[in-house]
Amino acid sequence: MSRAPIVVVLLDELPSNTLVDANDKLDTARYPGFAELARNATWFKNAYTVYDSTERAQPAIMDGDLPAKDRQPIPSDHPNSIFTLFAKSHRMNVSEEATSVCSPDLCKDTHPEESYGSRMSSMSEDLGLVWLHVVSPPDIENDLASVSENWGNFGGSGDEAEVSSDPAARSTRKNLNGGRAVRFQEWIDNIKPGRRPALNFKHTLMPHVPWQYLPSGKRYRKAPNDAIPGLSTQAYEDTGQLSVLLQRHFLQTGFADLELQHLWKHLKDDGLWDDSLIVVAADHGVAFPHARERRRLGRENAAEIAPVPLFIKAPNQKRPKTDDAWVETIDILPTIFDILNLDPRVKMDGKSAFSDEVQNRDELRILIRNTFDVLRIPADDFTRERRAIIDRNQRLFGSGADGPGRLYEIGPHPELIGQPASAAGEELDVDLSYKADYGNVGSDPTYIPVHVVGKVNGPDRPPRDIAVAVNGTIRAVGNTFKLAVGDDGELVSVMVPESAFTKSRNRVQVFLTP
Repeated sequence: MSRAPIVVVLLDELPSNTLVDANDKLDTARYPGFAELARNATWFKNAYTVYDSTERAQPAIMDGDLPAKDRQPIPSDHPNSIFTLFAKSHRMNVSEEATSVCSPDLCKDTHPEESYGSRMSSMSEDLGLVWLHVVSPPDIENDLASVSENWGNFGGSGDEAEVSSDPAARSTRKNLNGGRAVRFQEWIDNIKPGRRPALNFKHTLMPHVPWQYLPSGKRYRKAPNDAIPGLSTQAYEDTGQLSVLLQRHFLQTGFADLELQHLWKHLKDDGLWDDSLIVVAADHGVAFPHARERRRLGRENAAEIAPVPLFIKAPNQKRPKTDDAWVETIDILPTIFDILNLDPRVKMDGKSAFSDEVQNRDELRILIRNTFDVLRIPADDFTRERRAIIDRNQRLFGSGADGPGRLYEIGPHPELIGQPASAAGEELDVDLSYKADYGNVGSDPTYIPVHVVGKVNGPDRPPRDIAVAVNGTIRAVGNTFKLAVGDDGELVSVMVPESAFTKSRNRVQVFLTP
């Protein structure tokens, strides 16, 4: 098995809580891509991260070592990474979106059309941001831009469709897929059989913010920025708006699942599925508190940020397995070597998930961002706290067995959904941000304006329960709200299903509920 092809997909900002049903089983109906892998893999359902920030959480997976102060996500600070350890035996097909751990002599330049000066300037800016994250006190670091949203010009151009190494592909694909989807597909296209096996490694910024994708693959906004600044990033006193953000996270996780489906098809079409060792994991989760910071892990939100998905398919594995061990993300690389029966010949902090040490673990160990203090949580306590998060998710969104429309049935008075607009109360005068797009739905097959966003005209009186009707039928409910910072007035932010729209002209109205 030492010559097995290796396929590693590291997702970003995805807690395992998102993927399970009410019984803490994988929600196979809602996430068929994960389900397809799970049928031939081992699901480590209690896996958890050792760190909450991408610039350290990702390298910890890549080299199996605990994050350390002053170490940046570059080759010199991670000399014994998965890339260097497999360099002699495997070809490299590597795409990192927020780190540069694989050295240029091993991994080809992914932006060949950029000048050397431009690449160096961009890298300097990125490393400067990382360094600020490394050295800043927690209260200052918390206000810095996210590394994983800025590294490699992510979001920097003002729209997502900015990256393709081939000019022809760029011109035809940029509106079809958007930047993250393009990069993922280009990486898939580079997975090829050969006499020498390949290490196919991808860190994708999915389902990381900005949220703009649906499980169908369509976008509901064309640029990463919110139509109303701060809509997705501020603190909320209103729980209803936190529920909408969580809903958008679930929807974008469906898009990440779709990307996995494309990957599995490619592997099977090229005859690589059976022989490959396949790993799907995430670097950390995300919390949905009333505070602005949703990725800084503490004792109170560990149950949302710490648990991560981890699926490992051994070469020629045919049957599903579930392992309840408390596997740390630094255990992933040692587990790969264990499955392949290889000796990495370097010491790692992590251990194989099948080792007695990991199998007998009954306590979580997480390093607190910047201070590197160790947070320890008894596994039994963590299980109870995580159960509360799963129950919350189920109350809001049910499971895939309830049908795809269930994700949209949140908010007050859900009994109005499907009723004629006349079942609602007074119509509100709302300046809808995407009003111009409702008149030509379908002209861009990759875009559908299902996010109903706008400002209410007249005296501000939030929160008020509302119903959103499309073409005379109520398709979603919610409530008005105000941002914590700024004076944008009374706002509306509600998601409606794709099926609400017809091609060409549509009428969108917002009503008070009776």
